[in-house]
Amino acid sequence: MSHSWCPMCKMRAAEMPNLNATGEIWQYAEMKKLGEEHQKKMRLFEQNDKVSPPKAQLGCKDTPWWPFIPVERFIVPLLHCLIGIGDAILTKFREEVSEKIEYLSPEEVKTRSHLAELEVKQAEVRQEVKDFDVSEKGKELSSHLGKVGRAKKSLKKLDTCRNGPGANTISVKNDAPVSVLLFLQEVTDFIEYGGDDDDEEYGLEGTADDVNMDGNTVDAADAAPDKANRIRNKVAEVKARIVQLEEKIVPLKASRKKITDRRDKSGKYIARAKEHIKTFKSDRKIDDEGIETALFSVFKDLYGVKLQAYHGGSLHGKDHQKIMSNAEFTLFAEILKENAKKDCKLTHDEIEELCQKYSNLYILWDGAFSYASTINPSREDIAMYERFVTAAVHSHKELGMNVTPKVHLMWMHVKRQMEFPGGLGDKREDWVEHQHQITRKLRNQFRTTKDMEVRGDAMARLHHQQTNPEVQAYMERVDASTRRGPRKDYTTADAARRAERKSARASALELWEIGHRKEMLALRQRGTHNGDASLASGDLPIREGFFC
Repeated sequence: MSHSWCPMCKMRAAEMPNLNATGEIWQYAEMKKLGEEHQKKMRLFEQNDKVSPPKAQLGCKDTPWWPFIPVERFIVPLLHCLIGIGDAILTKFREEVSEKIEYLSPEEVKTRSHLAELEVKQAEVRQEVKDFDVSEKGKELSSHLGKVGRAKKSLKKLDTCRNGPGANTISVKNDAPVSVLLFLQEVTDFIEYGGDDDDEEYGLEGTADDVNMDGNTVDAADAAPDKANRIRNKVAEVKARIVQLEEKIVPLKASRKKITDRRDKSGKYIARAKEHIKTFKSDRKIDDEGIETALFSVFKDLYGVKLQAYHGGSLHGKDHQKIMSNAEFTLFAEILKENAKKDCKLTHDEIEELCQKYSNLYILWDGAFSYASTINPSREDIAMYERFVTAAVHSHKELGMNVTPKVHLMWMHVKRQMEFPGGLGDKREDWVEHQHQITRKLRNQFRTTKDMEVRGDAMARLHHQQTNPEVQAYMERVDASTRRGPRKDYTTADAARRAERKSARASALELWEIGHRKEMLALRQRGTHNGDASLASGDLPIREGFFC
């Protein structure tokens, strides 16, 4: 499937921001048909360099691998949804800090100013192109181009008839015989006025396969020699018409090209300006005194979170879980206020409000993923998931982030899969991330071993030893024998953190629901319709989630 389409329903990314829209669940027969058609077009493209690459219809690039599994039974990848959503939130927060709060060099300020001017100019030129296309000159150009295209198609048709097996008449699709004279007139009408919908390829009624081979004649003018002369004359007439039209097209195209060249030129300048801004951002990230360095030092010192090179310079799943579990973005407020530029667009109170919004968004998503990851969820758990994901998705949009396919999966498809036996809790792909971490530790441990084969064998032996059930059982017995046991009236740090996290989730959800009565009314109406009493009542039972 294409990354811009939902893999479970027929909804593309452009439609996903409409949270009221629903997509039709895929059927394997249709997926197979579309996949086969795309593969056929791809083979033609690989054989012919002049053919443009085909676009996948409804996102289907290939036939399904396992059509015996119902589409709705393919598990939503919760961990990778968490990574994608977490990356989007963190990236958006960093962009807001960069543009509104952090000090910018004079060069970057000038570049950003030029970029804004160029974007305005580009919008103006694009409008000029649209205005030209609907003007008299634009309509004339479009008409001439259409006639040239139809004339070239007609030449192919005439050439097929001229080189055919010498038929005397041409049959239309209703099997009525048509004279050559009438057919040639149809060619002229098609070029000048367009064709019938009856013939998809050319818009002409007759085709090479419609030539009557029984030797009968409809008109004396259709005798074979005369027919050949008439077709030859029509070919010359069509070619002359093409030359005439192309002469008229040249000045019209030149007028339009002057506008489109300005549009394309502004686009190139915009691309260059964005590349320069991207470079400025990269320089600030590695600046020891930059705000981003200070922010990520907090992540690293408090939570052990850092950017991972093998994740493309982003965070991996466990790090995003740590941020969601400890979403205290208010810690960043003091750093941002201390390092704000002189002409900062935000006041100190607005900086604190911005940090609080992102903190609440992380907490809401934390609640949604926590309930989604519950093993054997109850109806109450599913109802709570709906409340959290409703608040999270709407807050996600309010902060200016896109509703991506991963957000769409959480919004539209996770609830249904939570209702399946066992839920999604024990079907997450955390083991993939765990393998990343195990392999990284082994690579670091044997990084000085130069021989590749020796290093590989040593890593495999150590991994086999560490995962041996007898070794693990022995280590557990030794660990249990040295424990002092639980202390009386003692609350562990983990238990305290869980209690604090539950309270933060309840507060964030209640705060959102108070300010969004309309969205909650729609959710409770859905709950009443589906028979979910816990949703309809509006109670707020908060439980420990999978991550607690």
